[in-house]
Amino acid sequence: MGLGFLVHDSAKRVLASFCATKPHILDLGIAEAIFAWKMIEVVASLGYHSVLFEGDSLKIVQALKMESVRLG
Repeated sequence: MGLGFLVHDSAKRVLASFCATKPHILDLGIAEAIFAWKMIEVVASLGYHSVLFEGDSLKIVQALKMESVRLG
């Protein structure tokens, strides 16, 4: 399974990108959760503390909205 994400600023300039394949993960929801966590790690390492996440996985987006995710 392959997934990826982009990190961009408010002017839509790409600041970072990440993609990988995880052939051993067969469940899309689990793969998206892993990638959401990786995305949080990346933006935190870039020094951002307030970010807007967008995605097409309703479960992941709702989970991020429900939890207070502190970056850094």
